[in-house]
Amino acid sequence: MKSIHRISNRLQDLDIRGARMLSVWLPRLILPLPRGPLIWPVIYGFSLKIDPRGDNGTEQSLYYHGAYERGTLDVLGKLLRRGDHFVDIGANIGLMSVFAARIVGPGGTVSAFEPHPLTVEMLRENIVLNALSNIEVYQAAAGSTEGVCAIADGPEGNRGASYTVPAGSEQGLHTAAVVRADEVLKNKPLPDAVKIDAEGDETEALEGMEGIFRKARPAIIVESSREAGESGPDHTSRIFDMLTARGYRIFRGQKGKGVPSPLLKVENAADMPNHDNVYGLTAAHLERLR
Repeated sequence: MKSIHRISNRLQDLDIRGARMLSVWLPRLILPLPRGPLIWPVIYGFSLKIDPRGDNGTEQSLYYHGAYERGTLDVLGKLLRRGDHFVDIGANIGLMSVFAARIVGPGGTVSAFEPHPLTVEMLRENIVLNALSNIEVYQAAAGSTEGVCAIADGPEGNRGASYTVPAGSEQGLHTAAVVRADEVLKNKPLPDAVKIDAEGDETEALEGMEGIFRKARPAIIVESSREAGESGPDHTSRIFDMLTARGYRIFRGQKGKGVPSPLLKVENAADMPNHDNVYGLTAAHLERLR
């Protein structure tokens, strides 16, 4: 299994015609059809509880490749240090939270926000599975104002695509609290890095961090998407404007979030990707990445 994951990811990295297609199909030809839930090893040296039958995004990728968003995790792994504070907004089942917790160590902290009541159960199980005591879970959506929202499930078979809708909406299947990250974390160490994957609510989460921005410039990893949740056509432009107004330079991975690759500077809002992660970085962060 580990060798299949290793070969699959190596094929993804190659700029050879057909290699990426082979990286997709090779594990599917060799590994049995997924069952679940099950405990599954990932390439980063730990295991997670996943249900690849019920999630064709993150969890199927973890099943077949042992990884998800390797490009993003490559950047995050270079940014974080022992003792750091990482904030994971939209933590899903905990891949990035567990990954970061192992880097920052017992003297560091991970603050994980996940509003979906079923997903947050798996997040907590994965924390216990990996015997981690440095992750604090907040079952809430991070927004610009405190309140209550409804959660609509994403397309069938995609756990990570659930998104917030106004409380009382007919789309909403679950209810969750909405909190401001700067208020929840006001007694915690200032964050060193923040990841935001909130299915269209990224700008709301950024607005709810204003108290943090007044004191610090954590590295920001944020999903830029014109497709997710209820995001409008100017969503990616607002992310660009909000980060540059706060002194950040914006970058994206040359090969996208799935494959480790050099970072390219995003010069203007029109160059923001349609659906990918971007990085808000300062000179200090770029020095770490060097």
